[in-house]
Amino acid sequence: SAAVPVAAPPRAATPAAAAARADAPSRQLVVAEPSGWADYARVTFAGRELTAVGGGGQPAYDLPDGAGRLTVSLPPTQPWWRWGQLGLLLAVLFLAVPLGSARSRRTS
Repeated sequence: SAAVPVAAPPRAATPAAAAARADAPSRQLVVAEPSGWADYARVTFAGRELTAVGGGGQPAYDLPDGAGRLTVSLPPTQPWWRWGQLGLLLAVLFLAVPLGSARSRRTS
C-alpha cells in the first residue's frame, strides 16, 4: 500500500499537512508512531476527521477517494504548561515595568 508523505513530523507543535493525490491506487496513511499515538492525534482529510484502523503496530488511516488536504495535529498533552508560560510572561512583564518616580531612577 502506498503512503502519503506528511510535511512535518506528527510530534511537531504545529500541525502537519500534505496534499493527497487522487490517482493513488491504494489510499492509506500509515503514521510512523506507536499505536497509542492515535488516541491523542487528530487526523482530518478534506475537512473530515478520520479514525485509525486496527490491525498493525502503527496507526493507519483509510483515505477517502478524491483529492484533498490531509492535516495531522497533536493537541498539547499538558495544558497546564500553557498556563505556566502565561504566568511567567506576566511576571517578566511586571518586572520590566519601571516603578517609582522618574526622580528616584536618576543617578547623580
